[in-house]
Amino acid sequence: MMRVRKPVAAALCALALRGVLQAAESDGPEASAVPAPHRSLRWINPGESGGLAADGSYANDYGQVGVRNATGAVEATGAPFFAPLGTNGRACVSCHQPQDGMSLSLDSIRQQWRVTQGKDPIFAAVDGANCPSLPPRQSASHSLLLERGLFRVFLPWPPRNAQGQPIRPQFTLELVSDPAGCNADPQYGLGAAEPRVSVYRRPRAAANTAYATAPGLHLMSDARAPSLAAQAADAAATQLERREPLTAEQLAGIVGFESQVYVAQRIDRRAGSLVEPDGPALLGPLALERGARQAPQAGPREVLALDGKWNALPRSGDAVRDARNQARESIARGRELFVARRIPPPGKGAAIACASCHDSPLTGMDRQGWSDGGSAGLAAPAQGTVLPVFKLHCDARLPAPYGGQVRYTQDPGRALITGRCRDIDAFVTPSLRGLAARAPYLVTGAARTLREVVDFYDRHYGIGYSESEKEDLANFLAAL
Repeated sequence: MMRVRKPVAAALCALALRGVLQAAESDGPEASAVPAPHRSLRWINPGESGGLAADGSYANDYGQVGVRNATGAVEATGAPFFAPLGTNGRACVSCHQPQDGMSLSLDSIRQQWRVTQGKDPIFAAVDGANCPSLPPRQSASHSLLLERGLFRVFLPWPPRNAQGQPIRPQFTLELVSDPAGCNADPQYGLGAAEPRVSVYRRPRAAANTAYATAPGLHLMSDARAPSLAAQAADAAATQLERREPLTAEQLAGIVGFESQVYVAQRIDRRAGSLVEPDGPALLGPLALERGARQAPQAGPREVLALDGKWNALPRSGDAVRDARNQARESIARGRELFVARRIPPPGKGAAIACASCHDSPLTGMDRQGWSDGGSAGLAAPAQGTVLPVFKLHCDARLPAPYGGQVRYTQDPGRALITGRCRDIDAFVTPSLRGLAARAPYLVTGAARTLREVVDFYDRHYGIGYSESEKEDLANFLAAL
């Protein structure tokens, strides 16, 4: 929770209240068209005085997420992570809010649109609009952010190597449709003087980074930044529109904060506290802090293990306690589905489980690096998609199965960095911890709830979950 120093508390509270009243009573048509959030939110503005407690809890649709600062209470005043270091008023915290598990939820985005009439720095044209050339502070110009929580990611085309030299891609890139208008834009698109390809993605959580920076794991969805410092430098130049490199002190401050903050769900609205002394040791943010100092086991049965604590709980006749225990048993069943239910493989190959691609023991990341989970690719050009559609045609001289392959996608993913056909639609699997705080989901933001995530993968892989199994798996994901 942000604690505000007394001299400025009244002013900040008055400002927040005035914004809420304006949103409720005198919104223009652009703001009123955006749904109001349905829960109480605590937004931290860039440069705000105060700090974060060593342990904070924030409500979400599934209960409460815990945000733990391993170094103790954090003084945010003037700290680089919380300071507007660029030219557009943003700070790192703008897109990595504690209430959203150090990411950004659609509820928070919509609240800021309504309260600030679209003037909050997160709506900066550089990537908070569908394209910088669109009229500012009109909901249509920011529809992907307001409807799916997606920011524009703009990358050079063709790709560049670490020395800034062009890479010859193994495929041609053709724009099939462009609802957002930016890939065809003469100033910002593929035909510009400096060609750029625009895709739209959700912000990753700036927490639990000790795991994301472990060998073989990666921070960003396309793995383009090899370290926290590189990611911070990239974000400062692009998302904050900073004109000069961050200083060594600023970089150290950002990296230091991100290296010590841990996020996980702490309370489940039906199962109760997830951090009881006799509960599963994996759950809660403190477990992640402790785990970062240990060498985790690597076996598939150890992935997101609940230690069998909730597999079968007694019934007492107390309605409240029994309902809680039933919810805990559902979480345990969901975890068993996650590690043991076999998924029919696409084409040839062995059947796998969810934990086969989410195999990092404490976070559920993919220790293989990146993979194609199917959320961006298309079998054919889709009608009515709100995202751009690209046609990628692989060089016929490539070995099978890539030679001559034609792919349609809303976001080529890692292939925009490497230029390789085998990386088309491949993304770094995000941490599953604190998922409940940062809806919507999938790289396209198309899943509004965790149940919709389960439904998507059930359809995509033809798994055949029952309704009760879908609920169990969604409940398990919400408890992480």
